Parts: sequence; structure tokens; C-alpha cells
Amino acid sequence: LTGVAAKKDVKLVLDRTGTIAGVVVDSNGEPVAEAEVSAGPDFLSGERGDNDWVLASGDTATTDGDGHFLLHGLEDGAYRLFAAKDSGGVRSVGERAGVVAKVGAKDVRLVLPSPGGVTGTVVLESGSAPAQATITAGWSHRTSTKDGHFDLSELPPATYDVRVSGAEFSEV
Repeated sequence: LTGVAAKKDVKLVLDRTGTIAGVVVDSNGEPVAEAEVSAGPDFLSGERGDNDWVLASGDTATTDGDGHFLLHGLEDGAYRLFAAKDSGGVRSVGERAGVVAKVGAKDVRLVLPSPGGVTGTVVLESGSAPAQATITAGWSHRTSTKDGHFDLSELPPATYDVRVSGAEFSEV
């Protein structure tokens, strides 16, 4: 802290007991088990000043089988909560701005978008299936079956360019 005036009367609170509870659901309102919920101070609310020092004030929790979570050890104030879940190597993330909740809230609802997918059949101009085709959407890719069928499932909601490539034809 060289060159900085000394800070006096610094208060470190190590016994925070605040909690926030709620549930994580998918786009259809079904509970999401094993989702990760994280909370960080909501500095955009205007409740915290420039001189506030926040040490380890956030928390993380994992939802139970019914999608419920409990964050604890929080200092009084507003927090931004975020939910995420890994499935099949793909990470699904809830609202980008998070959901604002105050300590003591017991009914916070976080929504993770339901994953989608692309299914279909690859055929050559002749109407027959290629011996093998690779179908790619984002970072996900699958190889078609011998009849040309493919199934790209568990894709997070987004717009995708679907590419199909194989030895018997140009990439499309």
C-alpha cells in the first residue's frame, strides 16, 4: 500500500449468515437437478459504495433432485444469481444478466433454457445414403449411420450453421 493513505476503521465480517433459496427450472418449468447456482454482489444496484470491500461474499450451490438450491454465508444486500449445467460436454447457461435477489429471499426462480437438437437424413443426389457423413453444428458433431440418419441432441439454444462433409461429396 505504498503511496496510499492508511485505511482506518476497516471492518472485516467473518460470520455472515444470510441465505438465498430457490429453484432452477428448464424452459418447460421442469426442475433441473445438479445445476450449479452462483451468487455475486450486485454492484449495479447502487447499494454498495466505492469504498466497500467485499471478501468472499459470493457463494455457489448445486441443486438437489427437485431443482432446489440454498446459498448461504452471504452478507446482507442484493446479489446477482446465475445458473449453469453441464450435459454431454455442453454447458447450458441461464440468463446472461443473472437474476437479482436480496438476502432472505426464499422463492428465487432461475430458468435454464431447454436444450434442442437437429435430426435428419443425409442423402446423395442419387437418393442413396453416403457411406459416411459428418454433421457439425457449433462444437457438436456426429457421424451418420449407414442409412444416412443423424441426431445432434442436447444443443444449447442458439442459431447454428449446420455443416455436412464426407468423402463422396463436397462440404455443404
